[in-house]
Amino acid sequence: MRQAEHLESNIFQSVKQLETTTVLQHTLGLTLTKRGNSYAARCPFPGHEDKRPSFIIYPGNKGAWCFACQRGGDNVAIISQILDVKPIEAARLIANEFGLQADCPLSTAERQLLQEQAAQRTREREAVRAFQRKINDAVRALGLLVRTTEQVLAAGGYSAHVELADWLTGHDYRKFLLQVLQDKNYKIQLQALSDPEVIRWII
Repeated sequence: MRQAEHLESNIFQSVKQLETTTVLQHTLGLTLTKRGNSYAARCPFPGHEDKRPSFIIYPGNKGAWCFACQRGGDNVAIISQILDVKPIEAARLIANEFGLQADCPLSTAERQLLQEQAAQRTREREAVRAFQRKINDAVRALGLLVRTTEQVLAAGGYSAHVELADWLTGHDYRKFLLQVLQDKNYKIQLQALSDPEVIRWII
């Protein structure tokens, strides 16, 4: 048991000495932007759609931190969280990627599984981003329709209500769809997104 713990400790120490920028670029494919003595990138953590680079990578092996979602850590902690694996598995993966001497190397099957898991999470993140883009487009389109309609009604008074009578039959429903699209429940959002009235205005 003590020997196994010693071997694990050696692996952790080895991968934690690597430059964080090198590890994250090589392992996650991050695009880095120089910011003073540090680097910035869009946050790679699952569930965080980073619209502007808020993930700061510090010089040397000092780790990284996202100031938006408040997650980060050293090389092992970051890879462990993003790939959703145990820290020792993350350390072994990094060690193998950089050709470090690891006393308990990943098997071909373990390596393939971790790579498949990482690829699956990347696909899931892309799907979430695509879904959110559609939601944002629908909210902008319907929001513009609702606001414009209400501005015309406010400025035109009774005559505007008469002239827009047919259009107004769907006005309340469009307002309802706009509220649903901004709901936090993605299943409800998905139902609204597939509504013909939404599709009509975002295509």
